[in-house]
Amino acid sequence: MRYVFGHNKDPEKLSRTGNYSLLGGIMLLQFAVKLLLKIQNATSQDDSQEEDVATPSGVFTEVKQLESVQTSIDSDQKLASRLNIDLSDPKQLPYLPESSRGCMLCLSPMVNPAAANCGHIFCWSCIVDWIRDHPECPLCRQVCLEQNLLPLC
Repeated sequence: MRYVFGHNKDPEKLSRTGNYSLLGGIMLLQFAVKLLLKIQNATSQDDSQEEDVATPSGVFTEVKQLESVQTSIDSDQKLASRLNIDLSDPKQLPYLPESSRGCMLCLSPMVNPAAANCGHIFCWSCIVDWIRDHPECPLCRQVCLEQNLLPLC
């Protein structure tokens, strides 16, 4: 602080090298705005965490709840037939040509097709099992994680 306020500034030297006080003011203003945004973001996160404590009953909070829903869907054949996409039926996803309806992993018509982030399409269960062992596309070897899979429904 003593350096900033205590030394004399030569006006001739300032005119030759330039005055950086405007740049310092802009940087100080930018720092203040970023600090205010961080404080505002932190307070809004605290508010959202308090709202998360009172979750409605229709929201799944654990994987076990999702697994129980999946088993109930699997046990109800009528509901499962409406939700599952079986590409052996040409009426389902008619825009896919016949030559592209087979899964390259199980070599049968795809059931519940899913696209990897590279664009290759496989059965959902086949590609999930593959990616859990090898985090890559089985055809092009591009890195593909389970969270990058896109179900085609």
